[in-house]
Amino acid sequence: MPAPHVERRVVIAIVITLIGIGVVFRFMHLGTIPGINGDEGWWGVQSTRWMHGLSYEAKTTSGNPIDMAFLVPLGLLHGLAGPSFFVLRLFPAIANVVALGVGFSLARKLYGSPTAWIYTCALAVAPTAIAHSRFCQDPSQSILWTSITMFLALLGLKDRRHWWAYLIAALLAFGMGFWTHPTNVFVAPFLVLPIVPIVRRWIPESRRGRIVFAASALAALLVIVVIVLFVIWPALKSRAGSSVLLDKPWLSAAAERVASPAQWFEHVRNYGRLFTGVTVYRYMSMPDLTVWGYGASALLVMAATGAGVWRLIRLERMSLDVGLVFGWGAAWLLFFLFAGPESIRPHVERWGLVLIPPALLLLARGMVGWLAYRRLATLAVATVLALALLGTFYASYFHEFQTSGGRSHRTFKTASTEPKQQALERILDERKGSEPVLIITQEWWQYWPIRYLAQPDAAITVEMKVPDSVPASGRMYFVDFVGTEELARARAWIAERGLRGRESAIQSAGGRDLVTITEVVR
Repeated sequence: MPAPHVERRVVIAIVITLIGIGVVFRFMHLGTIPGINGDEGWWGVQSTRWMHGLSYEAKTTSGNPIDMAFLVPLGLLHGLAGPSFFVLRLFPAIANVVALGVGFSLARKLYGSPTAWIYTCALAVAPTAIAHSRFCQDPSQSILWTSITMFLALLGLKDRRHWWAYLIAALLAFGMGFWTHPTNVFVAPFLVLPIVPIVRRWIPESRRGRIVFAASALAALLVIVVIVLFVIWPALKSRAGSSVLLDKPWLSAAAERVASPAQWFEHVRNYGRLFTGVTVYRYMSMPDLTVWGYGASALLVMAATGAGVWRLIRLERMSLDVGLVFGWGAAWLLFFLFAGPESIRPHVERWGLVLIPPALLLLARGMVGWLAYRRLATLAVATVLALALLGTFYASYFHEFQTSGGRSHRTFKTASTEPKQQALERILDERKGSEPVLIITQEWWQYWPIRYLAQPDAAITVEMKVPDSVPASGRMYFVDFVGTEELARARAWIAERGLRGRESAIQSAGGRDLVTITEVVR
């Protein structure tokens, strides 16, 4: 056994290393990795329009009310610096670093320093948390708001004197999280925790009284369900009209999932991949992965966490840990029933960010349970796993993008200078003075990022719709991804009008042509 002061120094060094690298990874190559997508450019345009007092879209591209808690800080940031892809992604990265600090503070108040440090380190190195802190889109704040909701609700369970204040605060944080993204509703089970001690006071001591109380509670729950299903839900549908969200057969879909072993298996598998990084790697960079190794590691960590938490509950009999297990389990199950395993597959895993804070807090508690039993071995294994997560993130994310440019969706493919930024810069280099420039980008993925960057110059017009004819003055360009229908349409449009197109290519970091710039030559 090492001396206590030596062990303390080693632990401090480990914590500083893990959190430090995790923070650096949230800002490193922020403006170029991955390539900017259309949703990010859309947010950039809306925020700068708000900043300058112009009209902006009231709903997001998914049809949700626009998140002013995201739009306003993003707009204010653009008041300090002009449009750039680094500035565009800076606020989400900062918000997720704030989530580390807020999470540590609340976890320490809830459980003490050991749990707080473990939770913070786990969140710092979590691949999905890092990757989605580097995106300028509303779900990027999900971890911040859902973690605050979870911690405040658990504090309400712990502090029985001020439970009502914590419940109100948790409800406010929950509202912010739900406004950020509707799938954050799945953190709601934690909200019942502050009122559990109050309800327990109402439970009679006699056996007959308990039976009557349970029957009354079930009857009240049934009445609430009936009101929701046959009064509130139809009223919402009537008010909202046709809606993809409201028109879904939620109950029948949930029943089908319960009866499907394949969906249970997929949910467990996808849940593990959400934490190992496999999901985000397949979504963004698409490296060559040895998936079975990630899966085996995830299963071992899940089993160890469960054993550690069970040990804590048996030894300490803390209602907090029971409440945490309830909140985590209920959120996991409700997500499975009403969102399904397909909602944490690659390309849509942002919907599952709500599942990350409860799982990492549970992991922290499980590790605390093992520390009392096998302290040095637990520290060693946890450190190796955390460093492995960071190492694989660097290799499968940063290194993959820097060497191949990325192999997933074309909007994420990148180079040392982001390709969409390169396209605009090349066009501006060819421009004479302040002559008008019309840029046609027929795809969402190109249109919004280029329009975002071009905003300061009023003489540059960026459009998705192809005009009927060439402008009378100025220059005209098409910007399209290589090998797409949009590029073929641009070439056909030029040929049909007896014009000539002068093409140049922008390459990804892997040396492959990615974007074609076509100048229309009269």
